[in-house]
Amino acid sequence: MNYNVSRSHNDKPGEWPAPGAPPGGAGLGTEEGDTAMLNPPRIRCLASLLMLALLLGGSPSRAEVRMTEVDINDANQRAELLNTGPAPVDLTSWTLQTLSGSFPLSGVINVNQHRVFNLPTFAVPLIRNRGDCLELFDPNLDALVDRVLFGDTGGAPLDIQAQAASSLSRAAGGADPGGGTSATAWTVDFSSTFGNPNNAPAPNFTPTVRINEIIPQGGVTILAELYDRTGGGVNVTGYTLTTGQDSVALTGSIPPGGWAVFDITSLTFEFSLNLYLFNSTGVRIDQQGLSDAPGSQVTWLQVKAQGESLGRYPDGQGPGTGFDLSSSGYPVTLQRMPRTPGGANIGQPGSVHVPLSPIPTVGAAFVLMVLASWKLAGRSRARR
Repeated sequence: MNYNVSRSHNDKPGEWPAPGAPPGGAGLGTEEGDTAMLNPPRIRCLASLLMLALLLGGSPSRAEVRMTEVDINDANQRAELLNTGPAPVDLTSWTLQTLSGSFPLSGVINVNQHRVFNLPTFAVPLIRNRGDCLELFDPNLDALVDRVLFGDTGGAPLDIQAQAASSLSRAAGGADPGGGTSATAWTVDFSSTFGNPNNAPAPNFTPTVRINEIIPQGGVTILAELYDRTGGGVNVTGYTLTTGQDSVALTGSIPPGGWAVFDITSLTFEFSLNLYLFNSTGVRIDQQGLSDAPGSQVTWLQVKAQGESLGRYPDGQGPGTGFDLSSSGYPVTLQRMPRTPGGANIGQPGSVHVPLSPIPTVGAAFVLMVLASWKLAGRSRARR
């Protein structure tokens, strides 16, 4: 089988993914109604200021093509592109690429057309379903056109495997080559709209109700505590907690300035350690990620072994767009702590978690100089 391999300035010499990608043939990805060949894995997800500058420096009349919807956690992964005009675009040689490989596109996308591409259906999917970086690459610009980072890799949420109709949907904004708006522009659409305009509401992370504590209870049981930041009490009936595996509809109320605890064991939270909170109108309002890095759960396993929890301190504080421990505020506003379901979290001031700096080099030299002067002065007095 002869692969059609090409390199761009995005590829670092010697930085090809490890071999093992399935060969071409049965199971190749297709655009709905068309077929396409799969390039071998070759592209790493690398941010590039040069590529962004090239894109922004292009002709203002150039059509904008961007990713608008992705199906990640189903057996058949797919991605939707939209051309916002003003002219049709030939997608020949364009690629959709992830951390592990790339998929070549073909054909023309007309103005205001939503084109859906079915991605390869190998046992190891092109898109890592716990989290990944999906990019749209235009060889004519030799630059990234769009990027979204999701799950344990970035701020956009995972769609829900147990709900086949769900998708990862762009709810606001245009193409984003840097991926910096992944958390705020993308969300879960509980009823996908592939081939049509998106209608999912944009996220709103204004603090009202927050995921306050995630509590492993021993065995497989995991609880999630929510906190009312409004001070007036909140009816959470119709709110939803989701992971990349499942969702649970909430009922009941949180008392003013208080807490409510929900069993999230059925969500298979440990699939990626990402938890998302949606209000009753489907707006994503908070999220937390507890992995140390993509695929790493070292801290979480330590928390479980020590009978602790991971919670916000003070209650309800910290970032609302986290996808891993660091971006969720750990170890300052997100801390390991004693389990306190239904009550105030027991944490420590954030300053405690800032390691003490060593004595600066100049300061150390000054101290040594002072000590030496004292020693010399002592000798002088002894001579007298």
